[in-house]
Amino acid sequence: MKFLCLLIKDRIKISVIKPVPENSPLQIHYKISGEESRPIIPNESAFKEYIELLQHIEAIGGYNYGISKILYNETLEISWYSGESVFQNLHPIISASKRVNQSKKKIISQSNLSSILLLNKILPDSIIPYNYFREANGYMQSESYRQAYIHFYMLLEFCFSKGATDKNKQVADFTSNSDFVLALLQTVRLFKDQNSTHYEHVYSKVIENDKNRVFNVKSITRLLFDYRGKLAHGIKRSMPYVFNEALLKPITLFISSICFFVCGNMQVYCMSSKQFREERILQLISELKASLKID
Repeated sequence: MKFLCLLIKDRIKISVIKPVPENSPLQIHYKISGEESRPIIPNESAFKEYIELLQHIEAIGGYNYGISKILYNETLEISWYSGESVFQNLHPIISASKRVNQSKKKIISQSNLSSILLLNKILPDSIIPYNYFREANGYMQSESYRQAYIHFYMLLEFCFSKGATDKNKQVADFTSNSDFVLALLQTVRLFKDQNSTHYEHVYSKVIENDKNRVFNVKSITRLLFDYRGKLAHGIKRSMPYVFNEALLKPITLFISSICFFVCGNMQVYCMSSKQFREERILQLISELKASLKID
């Protein structure tokens, strides 16, 4: 294995060069269509070891040399070379870059600004959870699922915890709040209808985590609390996620949806009377529990 560091403008490009064995999934394969052929770019799992190595360089270099970030998600390029042994006289064959969906820039109009200021006046207490949502969503867009999950959970904790950090007390606080229960059930409905793969993942994790093997509001909330404990503390249970945050994607999307509904429902009912709001939310909860068959 060989390492190179090249200065390009104001950034350093790190190259990791390694021979590709005959049985490696990184061997070049071509798809033939008529008289044309094009290379088949392997799945990211095939070059996972390269990404992990960059993550390790990032971690150790952060302490020793002040490295703040290696942009492997944004600028990763994989190339194949031919040449002599021991990396001599290399000639490029093909290159491919990882495509990252860049978020579109948002432009605030005059009407948008007026709406924001109106909500700021009507919902002054929503500023903190909305800011947690903004921060968490930024982490999620960059696939930093650990930080995203922690910030989404802080949103729920701010809104529904009564100051307790004990698991049983916090779960009781969450599940006794109709706003939280509604948002959770709305998320279950959304995932069940539109994202079956992530729904099955979350469902299996809830069943696996619950001693009675049941899927209900309380067991889902317990799982959310347990993930927060894994990710917010430096314990060995957090190790699998440190360099493989993709494992957290389904549960992070799930908690992000809960937070989205929490914030959205604040706005939907902000102009309603307290009595109408409470009656409507309880009605929706009852309907969702019946249709989902969840207690």
